[in-house]
Amino acid sequence: MKNESCGKKGFSLVELLIYAFLTVLILGVVFRMMVLNRRQMERPAATFRIQQELLSVHRCLERDLEETRLSSIRIYPNSSHPNALPGISLASPRSIDDDTLKLSPTGFPIWQKIIYYFLEKDPRHPSTARLVRREGTISGYPSALPRASSYEPSSAPSNRRRERIAARSLLLPGEKIPLLSRQLGPAGGFEVYFSDARGGRSLDDFRNYRLISVTLWAGAVSQTTGKSTVLSYPIQVVPRN
Repeated sequence: MKNESCGKKGFSLVELLIYAFLTVLILGVVFRMMVLNRRQMERPAATFRIQQELLSVHRCLERDLEETRLSSIRIYPNSSHPNALPGISLASPRSIDDDTLKLSPTGFPIWQKIIYYFLEKDPRHPSTARLVRREGTISGYPSALPRASSYEPSSAPSNRRRERIAARSLLLPGEKIPLLSRQLGPAGGFEVYFSDARGGRSLDDFRNYRLISVTLWAGAVSQTTGKSTVLSYPIQVVPRN
């Protein structure tokens, strides 16, 4: 009577090759699912980040524009400065030292300073722009009457302690937005103009156009897919003064 072997039969070379092939196939499917999932998560994350940044700018811009007077606003859709992009300047009744609102005994604003907003290329990401907010004083301030600044925002004298980056990831002038079949104009991702309720607009006629309209364009490029996420954020303000 023959003795039966109690050992287990080993895998043949063909079986090992089949198992190896199936393992590689399964790992490939899992990896592809992980990449797709990451791409799907990346777009909402980029959108959320841009939305939060634009919301922060909205609050700051809205306060400054509400508290100013239309006659003090100057809009610069272009800039003669080689490194600067479009911007605006406006008078503010808030102190340049502690940002408190200054009013006369009768409740009228005492104008304290000029606030400047302007785009500049982001040194860390040259393909995008950042929005700079700067504060400064000019001759005649403080004053009972608001005086418009004659300086371009990017070259105005300012208090460097009162300067900050209000937003990043804004689009540069002339940027193309394929999904919207649109190309931005010279103002890029910071478009400002006087407007009215009928949709009319002007860059300097604040007497007939009593609203201030701002459109922010921001974008982010996915590092994995190379696709861009672009958001448009409109702001419309009626100055109180």
